Amino acid sequence: MAILDLKAVSVSLGDPPREILRDITLTIHPGTITLLLGTNGCGKSVLFRTMLGLTGRYRGEILLKGRPLGNDASSLHRLSGVVFQNPEQQLFGATLREDLLIGLPRETSLDEGILSALGLTDLLDRAPAELSGGQRRRLAIAGALMGRPELLFLDEPFIELDYPSIQNLLDRLQLLRSEGGAVILASHESQDIWPLVDQLVILSEGRVLYQGDPSGGADLITPAQGLRPLAGERVFS
Repeated sequence: MAILDLKAVSVSLGDPPREILRDITLTIHPGTITLLLGTNGCGKSVLFRTMLGLTGRYRGEILLKGRPLGNDASSLHRLSGVVFQNPEQQLFGATLREDLLIGLPRETSLDEGILSALGLTDLLDRAPAELSGGQRRRLAIAGALMGRPELLFLDEPFIELDYPSIQNLLDRLQLLRSEGGAVILASHESQDIWPLVDQLVILSEGRVLYQGDPSGGADLITPAQGLRPLAGERVFS
């Protein structure tokens, strides 16, 4: 069974309303990594917020484990981890340790493997405001991973990360997938994640232009940011 299903989902925002997403149909299965690609302004971030139930009203249907999500996304939030494009907006603790424990059951110990992989072990007593941009992003990623989510949403997670941090993050994503977790990732830095991707989704002007196997995907984005499907299903022409 799919963990998350979107069926003909459309979203309009603004005043007057402007359609941002149109007829999005997308299925996310457990134990998979889905990569979202598209040029700036194509709707990737709005799609993320819609899947998380954060955009308010939408047309169409979103199913969580086969059940309609409706207007109450609390059940989705309980099993999800998320890293937004601007992680400063989701850091609330006075120290890294306090921030990482938010939302976890009492008496929970922090996962040393996650801390080590993301280079946070020696920073736990520092304030998030003292960190660099890359360190804050690693903190947000660690917080999203701590609860071992069934669904992990990552919006541009590689920004400001050095190469070792990227490789360590990819290792953690592989581990989460092997445990049955589903990862949904939007990134312009697709080269490193590409070998791990199970499903490729390309958005164009708020619509799903392409979804399918990522085989040959390195040629999907031209130097001029053009998109050219090579495999899978063309959703509209």
